[in-house]
Amino acid sequence: MRFIICLLSGMLICVSSLSTNCQAQLPPAPQLPELGDELCTKALSDLEADDYFVRKSAQKLLSQGSAETVTAMLGFFKKASVEGKVRGLQVVMHIHLELLRRQMDAQALKVNETIDEIRLTDNDLLGHRLDEFNTIHYSQFERTAARALTRLNAMIEYNSGMRKYPGINSDGFVVEIPQNIFIGSDWIGTNDDLRHIAVLLKYGGSTIGQRVLYRIKGCPIPLSYLQDLAAGMPRVGTGERSRARLGISTSSSGFQTAKGWTIGSVLPGSAMALAGIQPGETVVRTESKVINTFDDLVKSLDPYEPGDRVKFDIFNNNTPPKEIELTMPEKPGKLGIEIDESFENFALIKSIKKDSLADKAELNNLYCIDRINNIPIFNARRFQLVMKEFSPGDEIKLTVRPLRRVTARLRGWVGAYR
Repeated sequence: MRFIICLLSGMLICVSSLSTNCQAQLPPAPQLPELGDELCTKALSDLEADDYFVRKSAQKLLSQGSAETVTAMLGFFKKASVEGKVRGLQVVMHIHLELLRRQMDAQALKVNETIDEIRLTDNDLLGHRLDEFNTIHYSQFERTAARALTRLNAMIEYNSGMRKYPGINSDGFVVEIPQNIFIGSDWIGTNDDLRHIAVLLKYGGSTIGQRVLYRIKGCPIPLSYLQDLAAGMPRVGTGERSRARLGISTSSSGFQTAKGWTIGSVLPGSAMALAGIQPGETVVRTESKVINTFDDLVKSLDPYEPGDRVKFDIFNNNTPPKEIELTMPEKPGKLGIEIDESFENFALIKSIKKDSLADKAELNNLYCIDRINNIPIFNARRFQLVMKEFSPGDEIKLTVRPLRRVTARLRGWVGAYR
């Protein structure tokens, strides 16, 4: 027994030592060489030389540098000739692209900030060149920002759009463009990291329309910070959402549209997709809460967390109607139908009185009433007005349409259950 214990201990020590050795042998993060101060100063001076080959050698040498080389060049741009500024800008662009290609995001971001200062030294000469450079290579900038945001636990939704590249393709290419960004309680970034969002949403508004920056409940970044950020970008809005996500969007032009809203799209793999919800249907109740608008639906999710199971009552306009014949009783109350007065879109049954005529006809709160004797019924008030026209003993034909009740396990925007 003692021998076995010693053997196991030895094996654990070996495994631990192996793990440590493997960890020590991991390759370092990619780096670009930095030029020494003396060499950098000499190369910058040679950028203005009369000899073509001296200028070309200096340009090639400086292009091998990194973020510190670009920072050192800022002083050069403030006093260089027109030709020197153009050659220097070519060096800066080369370094920036090399950093992006190697996914050295921190240095690339530093270079990007320095480029903004370089532009200010001579915007008339450098501005349009930088704008063209940004337009052609903006997809790479987006990928850098997306990597940074993903590491900080943000979630990004993309949409397809046409993007033109000057000098490459005048018609443009179909590419995936960032549309919506979600930041939740697991966000580990700081306020300074919001600059990645500005990079990601800077372009694309004219191609895919409105973009939205969402703050998910529990996010450490106040909504006001996100609103200030969005205010400086065209066609970028902000919004707040609960932690739970259904995975549907509305086909209506605005969330506040009271009548006629339907589900426009269902995200594959989302809570509603797994529950069998289809575009064109409408959520009329969440548990016992009536839903009149898409905004009502969003707010109804506030009490829930990802992973919760929630019941939804779904209306489909293509569901075949059903006719039920009743005889008007002596007392109207014995009919037993209560229409939900808080629901605005149609006559939704709220409850059926037990042992009433409606109960015996097997009506329940999973029905809405379309017509009474072929008279259209739009809401609770209309139902009450039409019913007053009937006398005891009159025959009533109700045209009803059944709802269906589904249970969905909510997913999350970010974090677990996403």
